[in-house]
Amino acid sequence: MNNSNNLDYFTLYIIFSIAFMLITLLVILIAKPSTGLGEVLVTINLLNALVWLAINLVNRFKRKTR
Repeated sequence: MNNSNNLDYFTLYIIFSIAFMLITLLVILIAKPSTGLGEVLVTINLLNALVWLAINLVNRFKRKTR
């Protein structure tokens, strides 16, 4: 793969990650207090997205510094 393909995939990942995080935040803000399990699951999904975003940002930075 050349660098332009890597950048394209990385950009798509960033777009989908940000969209997923925004949707998750909206669900957390709108969810009713009676749905405790749903809020826990949504929070776990948000944390999962944040972790994967951080991992990919670190990998991207490492590739640029080589």
